[in-house]
Amino acid sequence: MNRRVCLLILIAVATGLAATDTSAQPLDKSAATQALHQVISFYRTQVGYQGAYLWRYSADLTRQEGEEKANKTSGWTQPPGSPSVGEAYLKAWRYSGDELCLEAAAEAANALVRSQLKSGGWSSHFDLGAEGRKRYAYRRAGAKGKNNYTTFDDNKSQSALMLLMHVDEALEFKNGTIHEAVDYALKKMLASQYPNGAWPQQFDAPHNPIKYPVKRAAYPPSWSRKYPKKDYRGY
Repeated sequence: MNRRVCLLILIAVATGLAATDTSAQPLDKSAATQALHQVISFYRTQVGYQGAYLWRYSADLTRQEGEEKANKTSGWTQPPGSPSVGEAYLKAWRYSGDELCLEAAAEAANALVRSQLKSGGWSSHFDLGAEGRKRYAYRRAGAKGKNNYTTFDDNKSQSALMLLMHVDEALEFKNGTIHEAVDYALKKMLASQYPNGAWPQQFDAPHNPIKYPVKRAAYPPSWSRKYPKKDYRGY
């Protein structure tokens, strides 16, 4: 049994959509492919929203959440959200060659394109609904001056950009929208690097190099042992 058939069988069995008695009815590539299509169709139409995915869903799909409660039109950037699901689709395509897998991965990538911030990256979560989009400074149909912070915390923007790059490569760089989003993100993220080579936890614009001179690493002569209770996200 070749690697492609093995992968299809594993996916089908793992999701519970494979034949219930595989010993009596050996699963072949055709049956595994059919089960894989069922899985993808279910995820795209019943679980996700236009390529956006969260962390967990109730069995009846009436409740969903990422790191916190979320609505049906939202997605989570932080793994195991939208980028992770997109990468799973892409891995299935690489092993199987099934175009439906690539189509699903591209849909997840496009959800991230729609949720890319003007600052270049992504927040921890996003919303594809008309009302939800009013709260964020998305490049495409977003609000002005609101929630424009790209975050690197917990592999958020990194995982989103990685999926876009992988899908861009899989599509042979022919999807202009995805390719442009990758280029924009890379330029903005590189511009956010501090002069000493470090990176911020989050940012909304490039840093003024005058405020961050390059110095040798050193300990201050003294420092307070009392927690200052400052918001760490600005660093």
